Amino acid sequence: MRCRSIWMLLVMVMLVTPLHAHNERDENSTDIPTWYVGDTWVYDMDIYYSSENGSFDGTIYNFTTTVVNVTVMDGYDVYAVNMTGIVDGFVSYSLFSGDVDGIMYGDMFVRRSDMSTTLIRMTSVGVIHGLIFDHDYTSDITVMFDPPAEMFDFPIYTNESWDYYYHAQVTGYIEVEDITNETINSTEEGCGEISCTGLETISVPAGTFETFHMVDTNNTYESWYSPAVENVVKSVVSNSDGNTTYDIYLNMTSYSLVEPPINLSMDINPYEAIAGENVTVSGFAHFSSAKGPVANTSVVITMPLLNISWTAFTDENGYYCTDIEVPFFNDGTQSPTEVASDGIISSIAAGNVSGYKVKTLVVKGVSFNVSLAHGWNLITVPLGNNYTASSLAALIDDCSMIAWWNAATSTFTTFIVGVTPPGSPWDFAINDGIGYYVKVTDDSSLALSGIPITTANVALYSGWNTIGWWKMTATTASSLGGTITNCTQLAMYDAASGSYTTFLVGITPPDSP
Repeated sequence: MRCRSIWMLLVMVMLVTPLHAHNERDENSTDIPTWYVGDTWVYDMDIYYSSENGSFDGTIYNFTTTVVNVTVMDGYDVYAVNMTGIVDGFVSYSLFSGDVDGIMYGDMFVRRSDMSTTLIRMTSVGVIHGLIFDHDYTSDITVMFDPPAEMFDFPIYTNESWDYYYHAQVTGYIEVEDITNETINSTEEGCGEISCTGLETISVPAGTFETFHMVDTNNTYESWYSPAVENVVKSVVSNSDGNTTYDIYLNMTSYSLVEPPINLSMDINPYEAIAGENVTVSGFAHFSSAKGPVANTSVVITMPLLNISWTAFTDENGYYCTDIEVPFFNDGTQSPTEVASDGIISSIAAGNVSGYKVKTLVVKGVSFNVSLAHGWNLITVPLGNNYTASSLAALIDDCSMIAWWNAATSTFTTFIVGVTPPGSPWDFAINDGIGYYVKVTDDSSLALSGIPITTANVALYSGWNTIGWWKMTATTASSLGGTITNCTQLAMYDAASGSYTTFLVGITPPDSP
């Protein structure tokens, strides 16, 4: 049995443990947490691990996670979380076995804006009581995630799914006196899809709670968390692969939450928006002890992911309000219903006390606007869509025709507005990565919004093909031509002049006009 395998299982549990959520949008959703120094959750963790080389069967009692600081580490705005526990169990390794009696302690760093884990450090010391002799053991493990491991895509809705991925560098050592001294330096990766299947009422030693139930599509992980305790109350990590089997059961035994010195609320309206639109960020600031407003004080609103900030000021009632423009960005938890989501943090300080609040801003899509000149234009739709020629034409003022060049047959299929019946064979689908000719009887425009496509696969045939550049960032003819096998020419149609500009691969100098 490789000892580091057990510790990586514990890391996986820690990755999925710190889900701390406020259910403020509707009863079927929950938003990103706001943790405060002193918040504490205590669990018992039952572990069984077996492989062809050995096994471990035991419990980590009083596994306690406590927020001890809000700080900046490696450029990330993070919560520092202290972890302690009591290790009790039985281990079998090669020809050696015995009861384990030890403790574990360490810390974990979690980004405030999206609850992704950046770093975990764990140490465990104790004694293994063999049949004849006792053996001291020590382990020290550091797990660094790059990029930070974002397991949850806030806000979470019932019946929603999202992708997750983590890449970790694991270093450290495990030493058992007179038995083994193993140095660890490895890379661990994991990916999959997590779904929130719905609401479920469950009982654990800490009480009975209504929870959100989440599972991954690999059938190796489940968790239940309750907005009432603002964290996971139960988790199960289980898998059997060949000669290796492991099961971990995490159950909450108690918890305590801290009231911050300043209660700062925050609303984002709307909290789902198109990139480039404005949203309103507002809230109230009140002292927790005196219950009075924090008046005439600046509130700093930040988006750490993009390192941008805004400033608002409270009035005599402690109310603040400002408008911000929604930026475009991507995150690591792809979802079919959004482009990205990440936390916005409002912070306030008055004298020697302070407060903060975290909320999620969801980018539902981007705007796509293209000007159309009188006559023929060549366009592509870079957003996910289910348009046909008729439905696209209906969105364009003064549109008279849309034509698709079928490169396989070297023929055009043309939809004529007011003539071709919608739904007929000539009402072709608008596909990703394809260029379409649009004719307008006067200068016009097309304005769309939606989720950008992330990939486009277009079959190219000998001769001319019409394709469209679908990414949000520009490219050049030389760069695009270099990615297409057997490409000899690329031509861009200029609707204003009704002419083509042609790039000859191997002849036209790259970066030329």
